[in-house]
Amino acid sequence: MTPARLEARFGRTRFHFGWGAAEGLAATALSLGRRVVIVTSPGCAGHGDWIRALRDRIADAGGTAEVLPRIRPNPDVEDIDAVRESAARSDVVIGIGGGSVLDGSKALAVAAASALPAADWLRRGTVPNDAPRKQLVLAPTTAGTGSDLSFGAILSDRSRGFKGGLRGAALAADAAVVDPALTVTMPRALTAETGFDILTHAFESYVSRRTTSHARALSMQAVTIVGRMLPRVLSDPQDREARSALSYASSMMGLNLAHVGTCLPHRLQYAIGGLAPHISHPAGLAWIYPVWIHHVYPFVQEDIADLLDALGQGRPSSGADAAARIEAWLAAIGIGTRPTVELDPADLASRVTGNLAADPIPAPESRLTTMYEEIFR
Repeated sequence: MTPARLEARFGRTRFHFGWGAAEGLAATALSLGRRVVIVTSPGCAGHGDWIRALRDRIADAGGTAEVLPRIRPNPDVEDIDAVRESAARSDVVIGIGGGSVLDGSKALAVAAASALPAADWLRRGTVPNDAPRKQLVLAPTTAGTGSDLSFGAILSDRSRGFKGGLRGAALAADAAVVDPALTVTMPRALTAETGFDILTHAFESYVSRRTTSHARALSMQAVTIVGRMLPRVLSDPQDREARSALSYASSMMGLNLAHVGTCLPHRLQYAIGGLAPHISHPAGLAWIYPVWIHHVYPFVQEDIADLLDALGQGRPSSGADAAARIEAWLAAIGIGTRPTVELDPADLASRVTGNLAADPIPAPESRLTTMYEEIFR
């Protein structure tokens, strides 16, 4: 089901996957340039000593490396602009962390090579294919976002209560180094949330109006992996087979994100995240998913039934039944589906942006307020 090791090329991205793959990270970066910045989070996600050792290996090999631990969860454009000057002097940006760090690193690689701050890039929303950009290496320490192979970076601008995407094939990494060993330090709750994130990408790219037969095959494989392997790794965090399978599924869903994208739930979550950036992306999606499943079920009944069956939840008989099954699955892995903040449904609906046409629900914009009312009832 999952390769032990894989060396491949997806477009411009050289993909290095497997247990221990991160041992080659210094050499990978130095093959792209000698001046390196290592971008991570303030807490270094439990990898501080390893990151410092990486910096030293780069220096020992004749390069230079500066560690920039500045990217917060739900990365803000201010985080990126705070280190843009340092990154401008570099040849290579290495992002090491969860999806927020990887997305922030993508945006930094673009902003550091241009005269535009990150806030301006986010307003533009798209990076042209010929935009100058620093060389980019991504090494995820979580298994869920797929950011290592996707063409997007989800950013926040807290100054205007906005969360949205910066997109374009120019954001594809030059190298993605996916080492499941780096995910072992994830706390149980984060393991559950990131596993659910894989599932959302699989569900949405499976039913999307933009989907392809290849994307659907990858989605079904990912759902099967999550259904079988997430309970195992929640029971035994040292389960190497399960960790590897989830990391692989996350990356394959990154490919689906690049070529198919997501559906309505992600657009609904971005509006929530813009106003409540302390809420994690998967936590917000967990509030949304039972409601969306209920609404979308009449239009893709067999697809939703196939997906829930692959997850190990059986085949639902109605939209309400389908919603109850995904809610029960979320509860079983310890993720709540009731909002922990109070937000105005009409205000949220007015903040939803982006193209909604990929969602199977006809005219989804007409249901936004209703769906938010059901989420926050």
